[in-house]
Amino acid sequence: MEDIEPTTLHEDNARNYANAFALYMNALKYFNTHLKYEKNPKIKDAITQKFTEYLRWAKEVQAVLDDGGRLGPSANGDAAVAT
Repeated sequence: MEDIEPTTLHEDNARNYANAFALYMNALKYFNTHLKYEKNPKIKDAITQKFTEYLRWAKEVQAVLDDGGRLGPSANGDAAVAT
């Protein structure tokens, strides 16, 4: 799992959103499988937190893809001002 996060975040930061989305979905499947069989509550909680974080990121990337690859208000995170 250690190699999934840097690769996924690299693709996301490089704005390779289609690749990032596929990697996020792959990671979610991985987490889901481990949640299914994990018995230790502390480990299960940690996996659930990571799953939730990746799900949020996947939804954000999906929204960008649905919008034709354009980012939200602005690329630097500042809100656009309507005139």
